Amino acid sequence: MIQINQSDLDEINKTFKKLADVDKSSTFKAFSSFVYNRAIDRADEHTKTGALIKSIFLKKRNGYYFVGVNRKIAHYGVFVHWGTKPRIIERDKRKALRWADGGVFRFAKEVHHPGYKGDPFLTLALDDGIKKLSDFFDKLEKELE
Repeated sequence: MIQINQSDLDEINKTFKKLADVDKSSTFKAFSSFVYNRAIDRADEHTKTGALIKSIFLKKRNGYYFVGVNRKIAHYGVFVHWGTKPRIIERDKRKALRWADGGVFRFAKEVHHPGYKGDPFLTLALDDGIKKLSDFFDKLEKELE
């Protein structure tokens, strides 16, 4: 059987009142910034033009922090993150597909793309943050005192 006395309830109420302002907490901003920076580090291996890194954002909306990819800057970010299935890429109205291969142009009517397993750099960045979550909670606890 669990027993809670009035002083315990008062302490719990004080903590909940402090948590009401947690969206203003510098600790949650620091956690979000950590995840954002890890996402950039992880996406760095996929960059040729830098667009994927430029597309990663950290925004605060309605008291919550969001880390994501702006598809207007790097429309392919979702494919890098989640991967693609094997598929046949066919020409559209043109006579052939064309791509550069070591300084030489290659042509084909269709290409059998093997697919791409993906690199969930955002998810992995969040996992990195979760591994350090106890450190951030320690900071939050000190902030709430």
